[in-house]
Amino acid sequence: MNAPALLWCFLGVALSLSIPVSSQTPSQPIAEVWPPSGVHRYDEPGLTRPRLLQDVKPHYTSEAMRAGIEGVVCLEAVVDVDGHVAAVHIARSLDVLNGLNEQAVRALEQWTFTPGFKDGEAVPVLISVQSGFTMGKKTPFPTDCGR
Repeated sequence: MNAPALLWCFLGVALSLSIPVSSQTPSQPIAEVWPPSGVHRYDEPGLTRPRLLQDVKPHYTSEAMRAGIEGVVCLEAVVDVDGHVAAVHIARSLDVLNGLNEQAVRALEQWTFTPGFKDGEAVPVLISVQSGFTMGKKTPFPTDCGR
């Protein structure tokens, strides 16, 4: 058997032995539950809200600047019982391709708070944050982050 014929024969055997990729992965992605269970909402009666101690401004990527992207990323986060940001959820995206969503999340993950309290005990609390990106505008963008 010549080399090209042998190659086609080998390829046919390899293809017949392969397992379809679709049978190895679930048909639908598993959705994360948001907000996580056990988290208190910031407007819950009797809750003392977390108080911001230190914030970090997001980095405006050069790619987003070149593309002229301006606006707001709407985020929700869980402030844990130690005052750290334990989880972040993008409630409204601004920019996936040029990294602004990612930069907003990275910055928020570095914020610190006093913890929230309910009945004298520190509890995890859901907060909302707007992370704005603007190139030289003096006034912030009007936003509708839903809260």
